Amino acid sequence: MTGTSIRPELVSLVHHVELNKAGWWDGALRQLILAAIWLSGNPLTPESVTETLRSGFSVSPEPTRIGAQIDRLCASGTLLRMPSGELKISEQSLREIESRIKESESVEAEAKIAFTELIGGACPTLDKDRCWKDFNEQMLFPLVQEIGARTYELISGSPMRLERISTFEAFVQHYPDTIQPALRGAIIQFINPKSLAVRSYILRHLNAFFFLEASNLTTQTLTVLNESIVGNASFNLFVDTNVLFSMLGLHENPSNEAAESLVDLLKKLTGKVTGKFYIFPLTVDEFKRVVRSHQEFLSDLRLEPNLAAAGLRSGLTGVTLKFVQESNRAGRPIKATDYFGPYLQDLLRVIRTKGVELYNAKVDEYTMRQDVIDDIVLQQQHELSRPVTKRKDYERLLHDVCLWHFVNDKRRPRVESPIEAQYWIVTVDYRFIGFDAYKRRAAQESIPICVHPTTLIQMLQLWLPRTPDFEEAIVRSLRFAFLFHEFDSTAEKVTIRILESLARFENVRDLDQGTVASVLMSQALRTRLAGAANDDQDAALVKEALIEEHQKVLEKLQTSRLAEERLVDQNRKQDVRIAELESLVSRREREHEELRQSASNDRRDWQGRLDKIERDRQINKFLVFWVCCPVAGILGAGLCVVSFIHTLGHLGFWWSAVTLWSFPLIVWLYLVDRHGSKNAFITDSRTFRLLSTLKNWLFTLFLGPVAGRLLYEVLSKLFKHVTP
Repeated sequence: MTGTSIRPELVSLVHHVELNKAGWWDGALRQLILAAIWLSGNPLTPESVTETLRSGFSVSPEPTRIGAQIDRLCASGTLLRMPSGELKISEQSLREIESRIKESESVEAEAKIAFTELIGGACPTLDKDRCWKDFNEQMLFPLVQEIGARTYELISGSPMRLERISTFEAFVQHYPDTIQPALRGAIIQFINPKSLAVRSYILRHLNAFFFLEASNLTTQTLTVLNESIVGNASFNLFVDTNVLFSMLGLHENPSNEAAESLVDLLKKLTGKVTGKFYIFPLTVDEFKRVVRSHQEFLSDLRLEPNLAAAGLRSGLTGVTLKFVQESNRAGRPIKATDYFGPYLQDLLRVIRTKGVELYNAKVDEYTMRQDVIDDIVLQQQHELSRPVTKRKDYERLLHDVCLWHFVNDKRRPRVESPIEAQYWIVTVDYRFIGFDAYKRRAAQESIPICVHPTTLIQMLQLWLPRTPDFEEAIVRSLRFAFLFHEFDSTAEKVTIRILESLARFENVRDLDQGTVASVLMSQALRTRLAGAANDDQDAALVKEALIEEHQKVLEKLQTSRLAEERLVDQNRKQDVRIAELESLVSRREREHEELRQSASNDRRDWQGRLDKIERDRQINKFLVFWVCCPVAGILGAGLCVVSFIHTLGHLGFWWSAVTLWSFPLIVWLYLVDRHGSKNAFITDSRTFRLLSTLKNWLFTLFLGPVAGRLLYEVLSKLFKHVTP
């Protein structure tokens, strides 16, 4: 094997090789050759390529195969052979490789984002990057490595020694107990077959591990494979009891998804491949025995809706959980005889609806054969090393050993490839698979008889094209490893005893689900039930637990009432305090409003004073610069001019003064009025109003008759002065 991880560059190169096409093994080897040269960073000789494949990838194909694929790469222009004999990748091929690597990095980045978002939401305290790294190295990569190796075993017939991988539960146990349930749920949610990024990320690594192993296939094996792909293949699959339960949906088990995916895929195998499901007569007997035991076990269970709903949350598994689910779905109590009856009375008709046929063969000779008896005895001795509650009884061992010998006898004496095998046992019982491995080692046989549905699904890629539906089926089958958990039969029996006792009480419908769930999960009740000898004692203990639970509820209710009273008292005190504070706030607001009003009045008073000062200043300025100064100037200049004109002419002093002063006075008044009207302070002053009135009078008196009279006198004087 290659270790627990593969370089991302290698994953990006080999993932796209299609197994359903003849020659896929050569395509995978060519990609490995390119990866060896690209990762080295320098041109390599053919000998160096062979050494890099062996030391770097643990791949040791036949030298002639390597040489043939190098020649094909050179002929296509992907590789260039230098004069020195070294090989380098062409520029165009380098660009294609880099593009594939970027695509692979993008897929990994998307998968990591999906993982870290789920982990961050479920377990915020975890280091998300570290958790992603540990999940890949400790769980995902070892898992897909094992599946790839198992598929290689099937195809090549070469048994491999694999280290035991860590289970999902063991991986989760490395984290604190408080976050384990959330972490478990987040990882299971991450393994989502519908997510393109997650599906692509997982399948790339799964195929990469497989192709690394497949590159070691011998020429003889490749010849058989080629004949298998181009020829017809037949799979006669004998389903184990556990797989039959999954196919019928009769138990709630993680193996259901793997079994359903296998059934769906075999329906799509047409033309080159035929697949049929069979059930061995002893499997019918064992199936009915198991169903009958569950029917007896659940015969006294009558679940009202509230009991069924609580039972779903009590950790039940398998057939029992399925029965409780059916009761909950029906919304009424159902009888175990009605639920299990069809499987006991008309099993053949039921299994035929699922595509399973009875393989009618005599089995008495197998129950009496010495080799079969020897194997059963050996397995009984092996079972003694296991806890009593987990040991297989004689009937189960008889079924497994007889079924194994029957299928082994159906095969040819010497089977070289999985296509020649034709007959298989499909099981999710790893102990049965372990028995098969033990028998093959003893007989030096390579092709297994017992296979897990996941391994078989992976091998079906030899005939089915890679479609989204097929990829989803592979990932769904992988989820089995993450969903599987240990079954605690003792705890389940106690749960059923509690439910049966509760069902006998009158008015059990009045119990709320919370009370029922508390009783079911009561560890004290479970401990006391271990010493009960009959149903009456069970009922008494359950009744006592109900009384205790009722007392707890009363205590909680009393505590709640006291707490409510304290809260009411606190609320009353707070209401009084709030009223006091509101009164204080109201008083402070009034005081603040009074202060604000007083300040506003003072501000208006000071503003009025400032406005008056400013008005007086502007009025005084106006009087000085626009009244006093101009009037003094006009009077002074006018007296001088009037005196001079009076000495020259005969107009008289007053007429001369009126003539000279009227026009400047009018102009001055006009300018004063124009300037003063622009200032509100000046406009409101008494002086300005007087000047404005004076202006209006002057315009009326002097611009009319006085101005005309003066003009007439002046013209007359001038005329007389000019004429002799």
